[in-house]
Amino acid sequence: MTVKKGYYLYAIFAEKEPQEFDCTGIGGQGNKVYTLHYQDLAVAVSRVPVKVYDPVRKNAMAHQKVISTIFQNYDVLPVSFGTCVDSYEEVMKLLALLYDQALAAMDKIKNKIEVGLKIFWQKDALVNELEALDPGIKAFREKVAKEGGGEVAYRQLLELGEKLELLANNRRNHYKKLLIDPLQKIAADVLISDNINNEKIVVNASFLVDKAREEEFDRAVNDIYNRYSDGLEFKYTGPWPPYSFIDMKFSLEE
Repeated sequence: MTVKKGYYLYAIFAEKEPQEFDCTGIGGQGNKVYTLHYQDLAVAVSRVPVKVYDPVRKNAMAHQKVISTIFQNYDVLPVSFGTCVDSYEEVMKLLALLYDQALAAMDKIKNKIEVGLKIFWQKDALVNELEALDPGIKAFREKVAKEGGGEVAYRQLLELGEKLELLANNRRNHYKKLLIDPLQKIAADVLISDNINNEKIVVNASFLVDKAREEEFDRAVNDIYNRYSDGLEFKYTGPWPPYSFIDMKFSLEE
């Protein structure tokens, strides 16, 4: 049975001349990664069987490796994982459809990188901080603990949880202004996630930073760390291609 082959897409960038990259494509077959062109844009591709590519570790790492390799020399628009089209003609249709969007996005990210900053409360630091701000919290916690079980204790526990959540969110807003504002003055753009799936997270932010200001931004992060690391933990990642700042749908469907 003949396996139909198509093109797996990795990244779009500005380049008129054909290029081949020192990395192998997704699928573990050693497929070369090279460019196809539409006007002044290029898309990095490899020839692959047309199928759904599961985001397992091996595939995700191969996808990321190609984008990282290209990112060393180009401003790139990373294509969504798993984007595979049937034919050369469909690649050209997709580039034509995205051309104006791609040019606008390329202008936004020109000479820029993405870095991420997650800030967490250290163990017990959140409760200690809230109790310092509102001494009644500690007394209420002790009261709830003494109540044991029962409906009254359950209602009091819910009340305590709601109060702690409100105070914690107020502190998050306080820290956003205190910690993010100085960085926002250096960054070209910032995205702050409102999806707090861990109660210890203070801030989860992504920054678009001009390469010429990367060292300045790093120094600002270090300064914040030195001032607030007694009660907070910092996870600073990057530089990455600007995944978070590109809003493009890599599909032929309108």
